[in-house]
Amino acid sequence: MTYKGAAEALREHYRVTCARDLTETEWRLAHLDAFFAECRPAAITTRESERYAIQRQEAGTSNASINRELAVLGRMLRLAYEHNRLARVPKFTRLSETAPRAGFVDQGTFETVRSHLPADLQVAVTIAYTFGWRRNEVLRLSQRHLDLKAGTLRLDPGSTKNKDGWLCYLTPG
Repeated sequence: MTYKGAAEALREHYRVTCARDLTETEWRLAHLDAFFAECRPAAITTRESERYAIQRQEAGTSNASINRELAVLGRMLRLAYEHNRLARVPKFTRLSETAPRAGFVDQGTFETVRSHLPADLQVAVTIAYTFGWRRNEVLRLSQRHLDLKAGTLRLDPGSTKNKDGWLCYLTPG
């Protein structure tokens, strides 16, 4: 089995199971391909993953991104193992990551920034700020997601990071 064959098997697995977003997978595979394309999966070792991490760090990539890329590589190799195409799966060293982001702006700063935006963007950033929704979740909203009678705003199942839907109740004001 070749690396390219294992990568294609991973893509096929994700297409069939819909377990992951293929766009993100392709983006991560592009970085892995550049380093591992000429390797046989059986030759990918813990040391090779560390060499990959060093190269990516030297290119200025965050440890969090490298960890996600190595997770894709690990899944690819586990899938090859599950299909009896690989005898063993190496362990990859997890790099330390910075703490998750928290407390972006206070209410006053938010109000100041929002006041400088056009009206349609004011609505979008208010939704994102109030509910903690991601940019793509907010920008995909349409009128059908808003029910003024019930006072709700809805995200459809499958449109969020964890694929769950959301129903938020709007407050007066």
